[in-house]
Amino acid sequence: QQAAESNAVPPPVYDDPRDPWERVNRPLWDFNYDVLDAYVLRPVTVGYMTVVPKPVRKGLINVVDNLGEPASFLNSILQAKPEKAAVSAGRFLVNSTVGIVGLFDVASKMGMEPAEEDFNQT
Repeated sequence: QQAAESNAVPPPVYDDPRDPWERVNRPLWDFNYDVLDAYVLRPVTVGYMTVVPKPVRKGLINVVDNLGEPASFLNSILQAKPEKAAVSAGRFLVNSTVGIVGLFDVASKMGMEPAEEDFNQT
């Protein structure tokens, strides 16, 4: 058995100057990938996809998308795009009221397509 251990390749030593936190990052990534993802996140995701019906999942996605409209409005203003800002404000107003807090994307059915301006663009 000692012969097998002496032939084993030692794990590589990482020392990349671009990542001063590499000694912390690598073990954390390994833990996230090997443990957290495999035993927590993936089973929760599979359970969610199995239990929650597709229309409900779509409604939750719509709510989250609706919550992003104020940021899109602000970024449109900062980028001097008043038409897109008006569309974002209108989408938020319509979907938050008629669309029941954004569960339904009524604004798209009314022809108001999302502008999706973000801080990276600004």
